[in-house]
Amino acid sequence: MKILFNHFIIVALVIPSLAKAGGSETTFSDLDKDGDGKLSIVEAGAHEGLSIQFIKLDTDKNGYLTIGEVSAYKPDLTESIPGME
Repeated sequence: MKILFNHFIIVALVIPSLAKAGGSETTFSDLDKDGDGKLSIVEAGAHEGLSIQFIKLDTDKNGYLTIGEVSAYKPDLTESIPGME
């Protein structure tokens, strides 16, 4: 948990440099830079809302956000992914 908290602090400090202008246009696949189907704390850091809520949204506490965990919070991030409406 301490490691996850430390990552959260790091991400919180770099959000301004990672945030995409007009963040509402960002999708899950945009954030999933390595294409593994889940978001790390670093990948989620590109979206201010996800980075702030990361620990709460990570319901299985595995250190990653799945498409299901993200869509429960921010459905519009999954709209452009076929089958994830």
